[in-house]
Amino acid sequence: MQALPHLALLDLLFELPGALLYNFAIATHNEAPAPPTMPEWYVYILQCADHTLYTGVATDIAARTATHNAGKGAKYTRGRLPVVLVYQEKAGERGAALKREHAIKKMRAEAKRKLIASSLEDFP
Repeated sequence: MQALPHLALLDLLFELPGALLYNFAIATHNEAPAPPTMPEWYVYILQCADHTLYTGVATDIAARTATHNAGKGAKYTRGRLPVVLVYQEKAGERGAALKREHAIKKMRAEAKRKLIASSLEDFP
């Protein structure tokens, strides 16, 4: 009677030194994959060439600003290029970012400029 292949592997494992056996067990252990991480969302304000302000949300603000400046962003900014990032705020999840964006969009321009100025006070 021939030994089954998986039994031969078990025989081989018992002959391995302890540390090597432990490492083999760790390497072959099937762990559940880590849950996917959610991207961090930000609210941002751009100042357009005509000095108006545009508010939006993104996970990668630098890439989104570049998209605006390439003329492929929001219709509002296309005719007001170039745009400059003047404010950003971490918002967590997308829903929270959209709520904050809506709140900022409801502000008057003067209040938005105060928000921008207050963020600049944090930097020396």
